[in-house]
Amino acid sequence: MNKTICCAALILLIAAVPLLARAVMSTPILKTSPDEISVTTSFSGFEPESEYRIGIGMVGQPSEKVQLNLLKNDNRVSKSVEAFNQGYTSTWFEVDSVQLQGFRVAGPDLPGSDGRLTLKITLPRDEADRLGKFFIIVAKNYGSDTWYVEDASEVNETHW
Repeated sequence: MNKTICCAALILLIAAVPLLARAVMSTPILKTSPDEISVTTSFSGFEPESEYRIGIGMVGQPSEKVQLNLLKNDNRVSKSVEAFNQGYTSTWFEVDSVQLQGFRVAGPDLPGSDGRLTLKITLPRDEADRLGKFFIIVAKNYGSDTWYVEDASEVNETHW
């Protein structure tokens, strides 16, 4: 009897693993100079039928001095930068929401299962110092314009 229950539980666990799949990001790589800070990070694990937001978030108003470039498998993606209010961030950053600047990606903009999207962020060092911190985020649309953070990282002045 116990063997049957264990086998059934294992089968359910294996079946549930795809349901737990999330978009993930690599550790951000920072390069600094006296005048500017650049950050590069890659994202993978996208569900092909889903819609995502990828970008840089700040508490308060978005910065006009940030430059963003999105690459799909090392090829530049021609998309306009959009601004979003990303809620549901308190478990990630201890703030309720951030102002996200970035890209909305879905369908053909998403890489295949073995591909990646790469976000390159550049901002003047004095702007980074003024901000004190920013957040790199990938969020997924769970329907009815409800976006939850799938993975994220805080970058703060101790990093530069």
